[in-house]
Amino acid sequence: MNKSAGLLMLFLAALLAAPSLAAQSHIVSSAELHEAVEAKSYQREQNLQQVSCFLAGPHGEEVLHSAKLSMQEATDAVAHLSDEELDRLAAKTQEAERLFAENDFAGGRSAVAWVLLAVLLAFIAFVVYGLYSLTHNTI
Repeated sequence: MNKSAGLLMLFLAALLAAPSLAAQSHIVSSAELHEAVEAKSYQREQNLQQVSCFLAGPHGEEVLHSAKLSMQEATDAVAHLSDEELDRLAAKTQEAERLFAENDFAGGRSAVAWVLLAVLLAFIAFVVYGLYSLTHNTI
């Protein structure tokens, strides 16, 4: 019986030690956390710059004019996007710029570029409408 009691004590000690060992492996240093926050902030700033540059360009002007939005309305709407939404919008603006550059070089605009422009326009209009309805809630 003494041997089984010793094994039981060893087993219980191992169980009690395991969570503290597991917890130590999940600790994130403040430096790592700071680096992650800076990287996320830098990525968001890059995405905001990408979208702003697109909207300020000639094709962005077409999008804003078609959506009947001012640059300020679009900029305000983009600033309220989540990181994931902003990532997607920045990727779409990069793709749109690439397609427009290819099509402008070729002397025309393909259907793909127009479809992408329509998707971008719809996304911006949806965001602006959503923000407008949130800020002008009349219940």
